[in-house]
Amino acid sequence: MKPQVYYPDLCRPPLCLSLTEAVVLSVAISESASVEDPEGWFQTPRGGWENATGATRKALSTARKNLVARELLDQQQRSAGTVYWRADLRRVLEAISSGRQACAAKPATVHEEPKPKVDRSLVLAMVRLWRERIGIIEYGRMGKVAKALAPEYTQDEIIAGLRRYMEAAKPTTASPEGFLRSCRVYCDPPPELAPPAPTSDQDFFRQLGITSHDQHT
Repeated sequence: MKPQVYYPDLCRPPLCLSLTEAVVLSVAISESASVEDPEGWFQTPRGGWENATGATRKALSTARKNLVARELLDQQQRSAGTVYWRADLRRVLEAISSGRQACAAKPATVHEEPKPKVDRSLVLAMVRLWRERIGIIEYGRMGKVAKALAPEYTQDEIIAGLRRYMEAAKPTTASPEGFLRSCRVYCDPPPELAPPAPTSDQDFFRQLGITSHDQHT
């Protein structure tokens, strides 16, 4: 049994041939390149189409019709019952070349930064606080609020801000979206929680975590 040449690129874009079509065209390319006819015409592959491709007669007929319709395989009836075939190498190479050029011309894919994931424990804590104060479970809406605030605030700041918002807002007018709109008022540390301004060099170094020993080294 003589091995046959098979070109996998025929199954890939831009041609995207079926496996049977690719095998048939591969055999035709090999035959057209090896026959004595200067134009590459051949009658049947050595051993016949079925032996050369391993395909059934029906699959071969369908594959050849599709290849002829796409002008990748030429068919010529020279006499009664005699059919000659030829692979159109020019069209095959042009199609493969144009597909590679189109792929090379495509702009590079821009990879977006992954969106920060929201800790489920944060959402549950917010839902629990809201239920205790307002009496309503708002899991979906709180999840959206947490997702919007997570990139800018820590979990402790969000929980503390929500607590201050619920203490200031009326239960009838409070809403997760209202907390989101006023997040800078309630999530930013209030002035009374900010560290006091240093009154001396020692206070300044102490706030920076520098000990008296470190000052002299």
